[in-house]
Amino acid sequence: MVERKVLNWAKAYAKDDKGEELPFKKLPREDKAEYAAEQRMIALIQTAIRNDIFALLNHDGSSKSVWEALRVKAEGGKQIRKNKVALLKKEFDLFDNIKGETVRQMIERFCHLKIELERFKIDKTREELIDKFIEALPRADQWQTFVFILKNDASYDNIALDVLFEKIESHDLELQKQNKMSGSSHQ
Repeated sequence: MVERKVLNWAKAYAKDDKGEELPFKKLPREDKAEYAAEQRMIALIQTAIRNDIFALLNHDGSSKSVWEALRVKAEGGKQIRKNKVALLKKEFDLFDNIKGETVRQMIERFCHLKIELERFKIDKTREELIDKFIEALPRADQWQTFVFILKNDASYDNIALDVLFEKIESHDLELQKQNKMSGSSHQ
């Protein structure tokens, strides 16, 4: 069997029975296929991230080490991870609508926060997510009436987040339509 190690991405080295390095063209077919697959994987990873980020990764040239270095870069070390978890929990607790933000933008921001919470394994129940989003809706009368009706609906206790978003977006479109109708009648 040929002992193989990848020292860099341009060449694959293997050693024969005498311990001498073999060039790529003399590698067995299985090793060539494995090397080609490794190179494709590295190329895929490299094209998926920016060059400035790739240059900062500490790896040994294998796709596995590149992937692991990328994971560590994305998640950070223990202290960064601990701080990020604390920040995400605080962001969730303080989530509210932002003046001038559309309902669609608010939903997108909330979904991004939810994804980040999941990525850092911060569990929030369906009820916590729904209650937090409902609390963050604008305090205008039209929204408070909508929230009151929604919470008193028999299906509210089992509503899924995507269904809630659909209902909220539908209500928002209805409000926009009413605003346009009332605005055009005053002209």
